[in-house]
Amino acid sequence: MSEKLDLNLENVQKLVVTPKLRQALTILQLPAYDLANYLQQEMAANPVLELDRPWEEPVGEDPYQSQDAFGQEWLEYWFSDTPPQPVNRREHVTVLPVDRWYALGQDKLQELVLQIRTVVASHKTQELAVMLLDYLDCSGFLPTVDAELAMATKSTVAEIMAARRLLQSLEPRGLGCYSLADYLCLELRARGQLNACWEKAISEYLPLLAAGRVMQVAAALDCPATDIQELLDLLQLLPPRPGGELAPGRQNQFVLPDVVVAKEKGVYEIYVNERSLPRLILSPYYLQLLRKTKEPNVQVYISERIRAATWLVRSLEQRRQTLYNVALAIVAGQHDFLEQGFSHMRPLTLSQVATSLGIHESTVSRAVANKYMQTPRGMYPMRFFFTSGVADSSGLGLAKEGVQSAMRQLIAEEDTSAPWSDQDLADLLLRDKGITISRRTVGKYREEMGILSSRRRKRFQM
Repeated sequence: MSEKLDLNLENVQKLVVTPKLRQALTILQLPAYDLANYLQQEMAANPVLELDRPWEEPVGEDPYQSQDAFGQEWLEYWFSDTPPQPVNRREHVTVLPVDRWYALGQDKLQELVLQIRTVVASHKTQELAVMLLDYLDCSGFLPTVDAELAMATKSTVAEIMAARRLLQSLEPRGLGCYSLADYLCLELRARGQLNACWEKAISEYLPLLAAGRVMQVAAALDCPATDIQELLDLLQLLPPRPGGELAPGRQNQFVLPDVVVAKEKGVYEIYVNERSLPRLILSPYYLQLLRKTKEPNVQVYISERIRAATWLVRSLEQRRQTLYNVALAIVAGQHDFLEQGFSHMRPLTLSQVATSLGIHESTVSRAVANKYMQTPRGMYPMRFFFTSGVADSSGLGLAKEGVQSAMRQLIAEEDTSAPWSDQDLADLLLRDKGITISRRTVGKYREEMGILSSRRRKRFQM
């Protein structure tokens, strides 16, 4: 069997992702804030690019400078490692640095330390309370037994208990409790609503209460089911963890809308937000230098930089036009939602928008990635408007959000002593709304909304 090399010529069409195309795709996918940072980097790398209207730094003395300095001195006073000590103090207990506790953020930790040091308590109790912050879990509980904490901090159990009570008196109330049951009892006791029956129900039968087994708990405690139902209603109003609002990742995050939809004279107008982006132009200095210079190397360099800058500006314009077209298709597809709310949201897919605009589906996906649209009904991620749905009597279909809105309305009007099952909800949606949906889909949507099952929604009338 002989082997030989052959040379063949073929015509093949394929897409080659060049650096310019990759840059255009990157610009299309970036949201407004990240795009502003990207353009700053491009201006630093390409001297031909410059701002149309350069940003100006404020001139003159900052009127708040003295206040900021005073605030810094105030923080240093409260959070210094060696706070002012009483004259008659004989021993010194080291305070842990404020950045040791990883469960909460630095700012929230400083807020708790400030509360501790302003509470009327002995200096020993205050310092132990600050040290116990390092042992709290991410929910604000302190499950470690007092004896172990006493050994770790070289103190007595009585001193640990006093420090734990100090933590529990802070805001949010309940920090430092042993467990969820301990926290719930503390919260109801502070409100003057805790009795012996309820305390035993929380301490011994909390899992059954969470499962909604009111009759079983009432039988075990030999008390009326209406009393246990009242307790369950109160517990559902309490936050599930004392430190839940302080945990990192739960703070508000602000975003810039990439597209703004406003209703003007009965017509929805679309604006691509470019206020947060620097306006780029080609540097007149380098354009003039290109015409005057006789150096070949300089001419080549400036010409390459001008071509790169021109492509960048062209990519920005292409991004703006693509965002506008996609937003226009979204407004057309979700016009009923903009007019009447969630109950009239229609199914919409990336493929439908891509077909209507004559572009590829991946382009639509990149255009809506991590971007937000400000509408008269609020600000939403652009992907929010792309949703699946089910058939309804109108023939246009109804989006998942519309079905969930209808389900929420039915559940709000149900008889709580005999709540609707998932199959009952499916039958009611078909009879009253003309929505064809299966029992399993009803259960899936109900869980996504955080609504309990019919057995757990049942209430005993008081």
